[in-house]
Amino acid sequence: MAFGKIWISRNGSVYGPYKDSHLQKYCRDGFIKLSDLIWISEKKEWSSFEHYLKSDLGNSIKPHDIRPDKIMSITAQEPSSSYEIPLGSSGFGTFIIHPIICKDIEPNDEKFGSAIENLKMDPESGFICQSPNEHLNRGNLDRWLHKEPRALFRRDADEDIEEKYLKSPRIGWVKWLQNGYQKENQPTLPAWKTKNGISFQNCELGLLDTSQKRLRVLSGMSLESFSMISKMGVILIVLRIWPKNVGKHGFSLGEAMNLNYHLANSSNFTNIPVIAPSEIFSKDAREAIKQSADHSFEMSDSQLEKCLKLWPHWEKKKQEPFDDSLKWGSKKEAKLLRLQSFFHLFQESIVAQLSGEYGAKIETYQAARSRSHIFSNFLLPSDHGLSEEELEKIEGLCARCMRHPLTSNIKALPLNQLESSEFKRFHITGSQRVYLSCEGGWSFGVDETDFSSKWQERWGRDYLLCHLIAYHQSILCQELSWSSFTKSSSLNHKRNNEEIQRLKQLNARYIEFCTHYDFRIISNQINHQKIYRVSREVLGVIDCINEVSDEINSRLENELLEEQRKLSKEQQEFNKKQTSFNSLAVIFFLLGCSTFLINLNLTIFSEDAVIAWDFRGDDLGQKLHSLWFWVPVAFTFFMLVFKSIRTHIIEVIKLLFKKDSSL
Repeated sequence: MAFGKIWISRNGSVYGPYKDSHLQKYCRDGFIKLSDLIWISEKKEWSSFEHYLKSDLGNSIKPHDIRPDKIMSITAQEPSSSYEIPLGSSGFGTFIIHPIICKDIEPNDEKFGSAIENLKMDPESGFICQSPNEHLNRGNLDRWLHKEPRALFRRDADEDIEEKYLKSPRIGWVKWLQNGYQKENQPTLPAWKTKNGISFQNCELGLLDTSQKRLRVLSGMSLESFSMISKMGVILIVLRIWPKNVGKHGFSLGEAMNLNYHLANSSNFTNIPVIAPSEIFSKDAREAIKQSADHSFEMSDSQLEKCLKLWPHWEKKKQEPFDDSLKWGSKKEAKLLRLQSFFHLFQESIVAQLSGEYGAKIETYQAARSRSHIFSNFLLPSDHGLSEEELEKIEGLCARCMRHPLTSNIKALPLNQLESSEFKRFHITGSQRVYLSCEGGWSFGVDETDFSSKWQERWGRDYLLCHLIAYHQSILCQELSWSSFTKSSSLNHKRNNEEIQRLKQLNARYIEFCTHYDFRIISNQINHQKIYRVSREVLGVIDCINEVSDEINSRLENELLEEQRKLSKEQQEFNKKQTSFNSLAVIFFLLGCSTFLINLNLTIFSEDAVIAWDFRGDDLGQKLHSLWFWVPVAFTFFMLVFKSIRTHIIEVIKLLFKKDSSL
């Protein structure tokens, strides 16, 4: 039996009205307590929710919907009517940005730059080297970007105009062909499939409950994905999710907030966001979805392994037999199954093709940490019915990427308390507020003017690109900073010439970054420039640039001092050798002088020439000839009186007895 309106009371506060069909979903989500009071308009009395379940009125609630382990002891902070506020196709959209780093790519590696410039994906791969949409190709970038940032992107394959003078190998696009590619006068390309042959054409977005083995389908949500590849070795994979065909009621605000939370926090295993191929939705599965109030159905093991998670790739741990292992089932019955990552499969396809173009295998690693980077927008309808205080609390939670207060006990902070060096807010228009932090970007507003919905489209296009370029810089700065620490740290006592050379390459890479990528001005339009400038601030690009600069300069100065110390030591060794050489020269000079004087006493041209040293002779003149011998000898010994002469003699003696006596 269905009822028109239902209210719930908790701790003296009344929330509602709800529909009877909502109760099953609220039970499974775990935010209804058994002690809550329930009011049914037709019955016109209050009763406990536990009593309601035992009565005939509660037959619509299935036993597996009641999860005492998930019932939360919270105090509701917002009327639950805010949970059901509908968001149209332009009222919500979110982008998940997944960064990848290519290892050991040098700044002057023209071969890698050429690989990006000439990259062409295999026609059967399900990808194409093309901008994500016509608004982001080179021709349209001319409209709002300056020439230098525009030159980041190479000429797109989908452009008809030749721009050879603007071609740049620094950054390129790769687009995911979820449903194939068809364009006039161009070959048709097939839709993307996994290595197992599973097609994700017309796939569905869902939240996976691993303990209950159920998948809740978020019907009507659309997906698209693209990648931005940089010559500096940074790959940004972006996945866009937005409501396209969600019926007349749209996608609810509460569902949008919770989806953002689950996409951003990969440590929460209660609800894993996945994309599910159409082939797992059998007739029985679709019937179960229709019968379920929360659009869920029970999944088999084989169905699970065909899905792809929208979280980063998990490396194998010691206790796990394979990558991306997942505990499937309740604690007592849990077993390990594989749930592959969409981002990892996208990355593998790009890197494989890029390695082939590069001519060598490219090694990569994930630059993302525990939380995924989100870029999202919320546009509430003008008749949302919230008070200013309630609207401010919801806005603050959206800006922090938190769940709806009905499904969480998180405290809503005043907007003025959110400001910090890593969290900035500002107005784009009167009804559009922008929040940028190190964890992502959010826009929040109310559809009060004709410009509001049009601005939301630009948020996911022009402003997204400004943020992506700033995010690219932050990932590169992070990699440069980490590399400079690991490769040049003074704690690394085993540093060798190869590592010193890497430090010099790191410095060259940093100079390349500051020269070609670190733009101070990206656009002549105020809003674009504001998004770009503030994104750089909250992502720590400016601080990291200064840090990297100081760190590299410090390391290079240390290396220079080390080189100077080596040169000084070599100079000292040379000076010692020079001193020894001088000492030998002095000794040989003295000996030469003495020998010369002695030789003057030789009887020239005499066959028996003798040196008279004992003053023998027939007369005084002959006896005095012996002085030619004794005067040099006396002169030599007299020179020993001088300290410098003695020092030279000692140096010569040391040199004679030194093992390595080479000069």
